[in-house]
Amino acid sequence: MPPLKSPAAFHEQIKSLERARTENFLKHKIRSRPDRSELVRMHILEETFAEPSLQATQMKLKRARLADDLNEKIAQRPGPMELVEKNILPVDSSVKEAIIGVGKEDYPHTQGDFSFDEDSSDALSPDHPAHF
Repeated sequence: MPPLKSPAAFHEQIKSLERARTENFLKHKIRSRPDRSELVRMHILEETFAEPSLQATQMKLKRARLADDLNEKIAQRPGPMELVEKNILPVDSSVKEAIIGVGKEDYPHTQGDFSFDEDSSDALSPDHPAHF
């Protein structure tokens, strides 16, 4: 190494050494990187026979199909009442009896008992003040 004569030359020499070290590190990483078959074995890449230009589209379609399947399964899953009736969802026995025992004949649904307006601007303003 030549003797340093000024701080600028010293700075340039350090910069050059750092660049050479980074270059050597990257060359080593490139030489030791795993090949495609190893990446497939490690589940980093998918094994596909599609052309590389089509692989991204293929992956998007696969994810869209999976999302559709999951949405369909979620839409068909049983509700909490059905889970209680089938003893899948544990609840207290008195609650279970109340849920299963209450039928529509006990509380008939009557049409028109309640009317709800689309405009709810006065919904938070009661006609009479509430006394607690």
